[in-house]
This record gives sequence, structure tokens and C-alpha cells, in this order.
Amino acid sequence: MFKWPDMRLSLSVFLQLALLLFPFGAKGDRSRSTWLCPEKFAAIAAAHPPASPLVLSPKPALARAQILEALEKVVPDGNYPEGAVCRVGGCIQSSAQLLQLLKLAGVDGRRVAVNYELPVRVGRVTIGELVYHYFIVVPLPGGGELVVDGSYLQFLENGTTAKEPPVFVGTREQLTDFFKARRKQVRPMLPETYRGPTPPEALVDLHYGFGASAPRRQEVEQAPPAPRPQDAPALASPR
Repeated sequence: MFKWPDMRLSLSVFLQLALLLFPFGAKGDRSRSTWLCPEKFAAIAAAHPPASPLVLSPKPALARAQILEALEKVVPDGNYPEGAVCRVGGCIQSSAQLLQLLKLAGVDGRRVAVNYELPVRVGRVTIGELVYHYFIVVPLPGGGELVVDGSYLQFLENGTTAKEPPVFVGTREQLTDFFKARRKQVRPMLPETYRGPTPPEALVDLHYGFGASAPRRQEVEQAPPAPRPQDAPALASPR
């Protein structure tokens, strides 16, 4: 007698299908997702008009300082708009907003995604668990790049309470060193992949597209042009 195989969609597969079938956006307009929050960025642009293109140093340490200084001018005291940083996921929204903030700061960034499948045993079959991560890379003159990520704390068990910078800016080595120093807090990946704590090197390579995972990295859509100050809602004059 024929028997249907015991197959179930994993949660991440379901969520990805939902995003494809029902993308976020205003009713009747799915060309731009609501996570870009154009009105918020227009208000930011009113107070901080787009800066001239920033010429970065080829030295990662100096370029990192330049980017942090440029972002500080756009979002003083790390007061990022809601959604630009997220400690529990939200990398799609975070990366889209960070790309706009970098554009306002004069930083030429690239929004990229890493997608891959990991085998997961469900019942009597093995299915592919779809895993993805979106973030920003900033190319450096002469080669090299810096990673800019507003959702990197999602990979820590205590990410929601960790007293860490809201946005990571640094090299692959610095990102790996960050997770090495917090090895005990690194969230485990799928059980079939590793038993016990996830190696920080594997986490960075898999989620950020380094090493053997480099072919999985692809550039995704760019942010729309930075909003002009005249597009901002009227602001009350100071009294």
C-alpha cells in the first residue's frame, strides 16, 4: 500500500515561502518594502544632508574609524532608527536601513546575502534547512573589505542584553575574534551540523560568505537614492 513520506517544512522554509508569496509593502505597491521606512530617513536627511563621497583609507583600521565617525554624524550617540539594528534577527530589514544610513554618510556600501542549506533530519527523511544572512560590505581601496552588520548580536545567546556596540564594523578577522572572545555565548547552529558550541570560525565563514562559503555570497538590491532634505516632513521651528 502506498504511504506518503513523512515530510514537513521547517520553520525557516515556511518563513521564506511566506516572504516570497506575501512580501511586505504598502497595499497595491510591493516595489518597495516597508522596512525601508522612507519617512524616517527623510527626517534624518533633513537634519543631516547626504555627505560628499568618503574616500576611505586602504588601511582597515583607519577606514573603520572613518566609517564610525561618518555614521556618528548621521546618527549621533548611536541613536539608530528602529529596525536599523536588531539583536534577535531582522537582518533583511537592518541591512536595508544601514545601507541608506551609509549612503547618507557618504560611504559606498554593498548589501549582500549568503544563502545555503544545511541537512536536517525530520522524521524519516532529511530535508534542507534554508539559512540566510544579510549584511553590508564596504570595499577598501586596493582590495579588502569591511563588514558592517547591525544584526550580528543575534548570534549570541545573550545578544539581547550584551553590552556591545549596536553595529559591527570591522574585518573578517575582527569579526572572528569577537566571537572567539565570547565563545561560550555563541548560539549553537543546527544539531546535525555541530555537536556542542559552534566554532566561531565556522559561524563567520558560513554566515558572512568567507572561505568555502564565498560562492554563496551575492549582492542584493541596492537602497534607493538617499532622501533629499526637501522630501522631509515639515519640522517645527525652534522657539
